[in-house]
Amino acid sequence: SRTGSSLGQQVEFIRELFRQVKKYSGRLEYVCIYQVFDEHKDFTRAYTATMMPEFKGEDRIRLVETLSSMGLHDADGRPKPAWTELKRLMQDHHRLKEKGSL
Repeated sequence: SRTGSSLGQQVEFIRELFRQVKKYSGRLEYVCIYQVFDEHKDFTRAYTATMMPEFKGEDRIRLVETLSSMGLHDADGRPKPAWTELKRLMQDHHRLKEKGSL
């Protein structure tokens, strides 16, 4: 993509997040996932034109692409691979916590 990211990189980010959660277990109060759903590009284009007018041309195109592709589901609600991985890792984390392994 124009943003230099991919679905595979998003999965790897989720895996790294959980490695860090495990590493710092007991020191974290909570973890927040910010963008569960992608924004519709039409909304993002309008928003960035109004709120971020300094972004022009290719910079604005990349910004819109980035902001409208950060979610764990696409804008129509279909889950991305990172969502599936997040659910799997959350279940594993919960099991380990119940066993007292964390």
